[in-house]
Amino acid sequence: MNKRLLIYGGFFVLLLGAFYFFLFSDYDFSKSNLVVRNANVEDFSFINQDGKNITQREVEGKVYVAEYFFTTCKGICPKMNANMRRVFDAFKDEPDFMILSHSCMPETDSVPLLKAYEEK
Repeated sequence: MNKRLLIYGGFFVLLLGAFYFFLFSDYDFSKSNLVVRNANVEDFSFINQDGKNITQREVEGKVYVAEYFFTTCKGICPKMNANMRRVFDAFKDEPDFMILSHSCMPETDSVPLLKAYEEK
């Protein structure tokens, strides 16, 4: 009986270790082979967290990532923002790279609220 219990216990520990390894291992997204698409984006105009008007002119000739977020999101958004921060840190010194983050609730996300969200 003790030998059987030891085998089950060892298997459980091994299974738990594998679970935690895959749960907490960090995937290196820089090694993924994403398709680069050249899409025509229509002219746009948005107000950023500093109250500045951002238009197509600011991104012309640059590579940029467009993301969408909720300032009130408590679920997946913080993890997505952490991943976007990693992208920013990797490319922040590239003059022809930008990240444009768009609020999904512009009717409630005022300029001061967006500024507070940025600082957080």
